[in-house]
Amino acid sequence: MITQKRTYTTRSMMIRLWKLTGRYRMFIILLLFAAFTASLIEVGYLESIRRLVKGATESQVSLIYSGLIIGATIVVLRIFVTAFMTWVETLFQQKSLLSVQTLLLSSLGNTETRDLTHYHTGDLTARVWTSAKEAQKGINQHGIELAKNIIQLILAFAYFSWVNLPLSLAVIAFTLIYPLITVGLGRHLQRQHDLLNASAAARDEMLTEIIQAPVEIRSYGLAGYVQHHYKERMNRVFRQTMSVSVLQRLSEAAGRISTYGGMILILYLGGMQVLNGHMDVGGLAAFLVASSQLTRPIESLSGLWNDFISSASHASRIFEVLDLDKKNAGTDEPMASTFETNTYVHPELRSDQLAEQVTPHNIVVQHVSFRYAEQEEVLSDISFTATQGKLTVITGSSGCGKTTLLKLLTGLYAPNEGAIQVTGSAQTDQVHQVYVPQQAFIFTGTVEENIVFGQEGVTTVQVEAAAQMTHAHDAIMRQSFGYKTELQPQGGSMSGGELQRISLARAVLRSPDILLLDEPTSSQDPWHEQQLNRLMSRMTTEQGTTIIAVTHRLSLIERADQVIYIQKGRIQDVGTHHELLNRPNGYRSYITEQSAVGN
Repeated sequence: MITQKRTYTTRSMMIRLWKLTGRYRMFIILLLFAAFTASLIEVGYLESIRRLVKGATESQVSLIYSGLIIGATIVVLRIFVTAFMTWVETLFQQKSLLSVQTLLLSSLGNTETRDLTHYHTGDLTARVWTSAKEAQKGINQHGIELAKNIIQLILAFAYFSWVNLPLSLAVIAFTLIYPLITVGLGRHLQRQHDLLNASAAARDEMLTEIIQAPVEIRSYGLAGYVQHHYKERMNRVFRQTMSVSVLQRLSEAAGRISTYGGMILILYLGGMQVLNGHMDVGGLAAFLVASSQLTRPIESLSGLWNDFISSASHASRIFEVLDLDKKNAGTDEPMASTFETNTYVHPELRSDQLAEQVTPHNIVVQHVSFRYAEQEEVLSDISFTATQGKLTVITGSSGCGKTTLLKLLTGLYAPNEGAIQVTGSAQTDQVHQVYVPQQAFIFTGTVEENIVFGQEGVTTVQVEAAAQMTHAHDAIMRQSFGYKTELQPQGGSMSGGELQRISLARAVLRSPDILLLDEPTSSQDPWHEQQLNRLMSRMTTEQGTTIIAVTHRLSLIERADQVIYIQKGRIQDVGTHHELLNRPNGYRSYITEQSAVGN
């Protein structure tokens, strides 16, 4: 069963959302002005009704005509004010929502990777898309509606007090029963909203996996299993939706009791005043017809509390992401990036100093240790130097921490102890560094767009040259539209090896000073493996590229200028392949095992 402990209040979430509105508060001021104008118009509407009813009951034609004129004027003014408010509200909603979603995406990109591993992709997508939208309604819609109802209540009460103060006070006192009921239901409703959001997130997670893994589901005959478990999650969402709906309907029922009870109270107290000569029948009829303008804001305010609860529940989901530790938490502003050069610039480095930067030479890893959350150390006391223009290979048994070490070098993870430096600068100052993961990620778009991705001013000749260097060109040209062939994240008709070479072409196009590779030839046949090995040799010798590669492949290990042999999170030995073979470090046994399985 999904449970979610609530650690926030509706008020605190609304305050934080208000702070996010920032530069868009001018829209709120305009909407409040329009709301005040609309409330004044409502007072005119009340006076129109009073005159029409009083004129009809007392046979005063002049009152009827004046009521009609006021009413017609009110209708015209309502049209203009409503159109203006709709335009401003729509503009405000779109701009503020885009701002929050952009902030969320920026936050995700700057969050420590190990913190994001606790969240499913489907859940994060729902937080950015659904939760951001529903949370922003707390300010964009519900907040404006709150202000509008308060203004309308004040003006309506002032008008009705002028008409009949005792009756107005009695109606308001009775109507306040409704808020008392809704506040009582509020805590239960808030809990049910939290459970509903958690259930919906679990459903979306499974739906994402079903869409992404159709081949596995078919090959393992999991259709029935998947259908059963997805149905369970849908039923859980259905049950939570029903709980929320029941509580909301109870709240609405209390509102109807308040409305009809208020009408009965008006007839009773007003009738007594008519009998005692303190009020005429026309005045009572007008008060009864227009009384909704007094009771409706109170009921609406109470109903808005339910809406605020829903928005606060969604807001807690987006602030949970925004509050995660950030990579640049020690700086006042995020690191800037220039896509043209794939260069990351430290905030303290002025743009006029960028040209004076020294190209990175050595990567120095000093006594680095790392663990995931409260788990045991994955890496312990790792120290080595990767020299510029050399190929450094990290190898060892599966699960020894090779890929984790590579992610530390990329800056995706931060070490718990120790330091990683590039030419004497902090790791966050690194420039021209590219990381290629083992699983090639393909963006939705053409082959050319996938290779160019994020680069500006790149010519077709340069794209084809990069593809030819990684031997992806022939495979691309076999596609129906060549470099204009549309690809999906799953890669479409292209094989894993072909997609891996496209991913490598994306890296080569950027001419990196530092190239970090995770199993770069894992999906390649022997011929392409040898071609990519030669490419890496040329990049180190001819371009001075520093390459660090995680691999099990003996052909690449033999070419390495330096081999870092890791076992159980510790470096066992460092040297060339032939040097390590002649040392009593377990390396020879490891290589023999790799050769036996064909690596």
